[in-house]
Amino acid sequence: MSSPFSLLAELREQLRAYVDRRIASLIEFPKLAKSSASGENEDAVEVSDGETTYQRTVRRVEQWGLRVRPPAGIRAAVIKALGGATNGMYVGIASTRYGPSNLEDGETALYCIAGDTVVKLDKDGKVTIDAAAGQDVVVNGGTLKVARDTDPISAGTLTGQAGPYPVVFVHTPPGGAPSTGQSVTLAGKITNGATRFKG
Repeated sequence: MSSPFSLLAELREQLRAYVDRRIASLIEFPKLAKSSASGENEDAVEVSDGETTYQRTVRRVEQWGLRVRPPAGIRAAVIKALGGATNGMYVGIASTRYGPSNLEDGETALYCIAGDTVVKLDKDGKVTIDAAAGQDVVVNGGTLKVARDTDPISAGTLTGQAGPYPVVFVHTPPGGAPSTGQSVTLAGKITNGATRFKG
């Protein structure tokens, strides 16, 4: 006859196994099959019943103020709300295929599927923005190159007309019409700027 202590230990083990099964039925880690712009009941994960592989519709969970659309093929953590398979909510799990792999303690990076596209907040408080090779960093939909303090400018030409005093000056700005007078305003024009930074 089993002792009360062994019966209690067996009961605990059965309870632990039951809880593990219940948790396993509520949380799964399938591959993401597709994602949508909204993430509302248009995304799907790839699941299997042991014989057939099919797609199950899930809803994407996002932190307010941050919109993401994870690529198909990454793993997703799916929580079945109210225990129902059709009420699944998921969060895309980070993959070593994307984003920086050299972050130090306390650092944060915003990244996407395009390699080397990163907004990084480093541990010293510096913010860096890097676009993928050949792509632009655009501010407010701008199309013009942003000038730096070392970029060249052209002030046009300034000539003095020979003749009686006082001397009369003629200033021709870059791409503009000449202005004439005893005092003229020199208007320069930036002739270069950051190739991939537009404002």
